[in-house]
Amino acid sequence: MIVSEDKKEAFMIYMQVLSKAFSRSRLLRLEGLDSDMKYDVNGKVYDGDVLMNAGLLIPGSNDFEAQFIKITAV
Repeated sequence: MIVSEDKKEAFMIYMQVLSKAFSRSRLLRLEGLDSDMKYDVNGKVYDGDVLMNAGLLIPGSNDFEAQFIKITAV
């Protein structure tokens, strides 16, 4: 994950190399965001502290599938 210096924008790529049978969604804890800001992630707004402590839910995916996620402060 890459976070801008002012912590208002971040980009993340999640890639599933080989999925497991009946794989579930994953929670990824993000780092480097501002805990006092709110962030838009794919049309949903989250608190920065929630993204860093609870994590972002990444749905299960297929083999060699990648997701590009843009995170912007609102």
